[in-house]
Order: sequence, then structure tokens, then C-alpha cells
Amino acid sequence: MCDGGQCVECENDGHCPAGQWCKNKDLPLILNDCVNKLSTGSWCVRNAQCTSGKSNTAAAAPGEYHDIS
Repeated sequence: MCDGGQCVECENDGHCPAGQWCKNKDLPLILNDCVNKLSTGSWCVRNAQCTSGKSNTAAAAPGEYHDIS
């Protein structure tokens, strides 16, 4: 699909297969890719990145952390 003049794999998490999320969807000029969800204990920014569905920004599961990278 085309997003901002670039061919990308996804524009939002719903475009990715089950168990994956759309990486870089909020960053301009960077290609978006569907990547596997992160396991408990991995650094995350939003719930959609986590296999548990929760980051520490919204009632995190034990061992899940927040990172801005």
C-alpha cells in the first residue's frame, strides 16, 4: 500500500497479521513494517506492541516496561 508517497507493508496495526504490529507507523519518512509482538519484559511504547496487550502506560503486566525508542 502507499502511505505518504512510499510503498509500505502497513498503515496501522490492523493491516498486520495476528501476532504482529505496525512498526514505525507514527514516524514520517520511515518505512512501516509488520513485526512480531514483544514478549513480557520487552521495552514497549503502546499496548499493540505487546503479546499481553498491555504496556506500563496502561496497567502493565508485571515485567513490561515503557521506552520511548
